[in-house]
Amino acid sequence: MLYLTILTGCGIDRNNFVGDIIVSGYTDKSDDGIIKYNPATGEFENLVPGVYYDVQYNADKSKILCERHVKNEAKWDSEICEYDIKSKEFSEAIEDSEKDSGEFRFRIRYVPNSDDISYVLGDAVHICDRSSGTLSKLVEVGFYWYSWDKSGKKLLYGDYDEKIYI
Repeated sequence: MLYLTILTGCGIDRNNFVGDIIVSGYTDKSDDGIIKYNPATGEFENLVPGVYYDVQYNADKSKILCERHVKNEAKWDSEICEYDIKSKEFSEAIEDSEKDSGEFRFRIRYVPNSDDISYVLGDAVHICDRSSGTLSKLVEVGFYWYSWDKSGKKLLYGDYDEKIYI
């Protein structure tokens, strides 16, 4: 019940949530994976086992964007993909660690009102145009934190000078 502890430990009233929450869990136990939590009932459901990071629902909650860790030969690789909740299948990799020279990606997010995704690679936020497969550097950031506005046109981020920009 670590997830409930995290939610309640932050002073969040679970009765005020509407719908399900998804989290990723990795604790060296068999119940690791993408976990769906229903605050109203207090129930947890492991949607798919494995090692995942930066899980996020799409707008209609039919898919989950995530970074999936997979073991290839003697090493761990990662790939950004989508999990379709209805079919219970993963998409082909949208991006993988081989393309990114093995660098870690952080804060993987859907860009609102588009088919693009964004993430921090190195010291910058990048946008992946899924239709063309093009990866473009958007802006350097001082921290691995950023957030899109609802339109997908503005980005809130922090820089090395410890200021917040839009």
